[in-house]
Amino acid sequence: MSKNVAAAEAAQLIGGFHYPELLIKAAPNTKDYMDEGRFHGSYGQRIGYQMLHVVRKLRDDPGTRQAVVTLWDPFLDNQEGKHDYPCTVMLQFEREGDVLHMNVVMRSNDAWLGLPYDMFQFTQLQLTLCNSLDLAAGMYRHTALSMHLYARNVADADKVQDPTDFSTQPMGIGKRNMSMTEIMRRTRALTFVGGEPYTDETNSERWYRDRFATYMG
Repeated sequence: MSKNVAAAEAAQLIGGFHYPELLIKAAPNTKDYMDEGRFHGSYGQRIGYQMLHVVRKLRDDPGTRQAVVTLWDPFLDNQEGKHDYPCTVMLQFEREGDVLHMNVVMRSNDAWLGLPYDMFQFTQLQLTLCNSLDLAAGMYRHTALSMHLYARNVADADKVQDPTDFSTQPMGIGKRNMSMTEIMRRTRALTFVGGEPYTDETNSERWYRDRFATYMG
């Protein structure tokens, strides 16, 4: 698993933006999936400012069942001939007391090439939302309508071992009770496209900046 790719995908998701170069420099072969200089299914451009409404709903009504983000767009994704249709259909957040749960529904999921990155970027978004709402992270539920592993990847998948050290894992972006708008600004600053770095970066934010520094210059 490439930490550079994981960081690039998570940052764009959290920041609600699309910066193709961030991913292409991390994994040059991804350029083959572009359409007219962009990734058609980029989650960052799909999520946009939907997280601002998620935060508002969870603050106004902790029991809401409407804290939903939609990534599959029927107008965009019924177009033919695109190289990059989103595999994720929707995200939903549930608050239970001081705990925040997250649900993800995938139409299709490659257990070797996709699942590790999906689980990283979505749990990073969950942890980020926990920072903004000052909540503890609860369950992460990942539902894939088609979970598959191609024969060519079976041998590599069999070599995967359980992780033993979680001490260096980032815990999302932002600080406790920080607005989602400010968190999105901070995320863009981390990627060298949103201005100067913040002087009060958290350890997790520094993890992202260090990752991008290794290949973005």
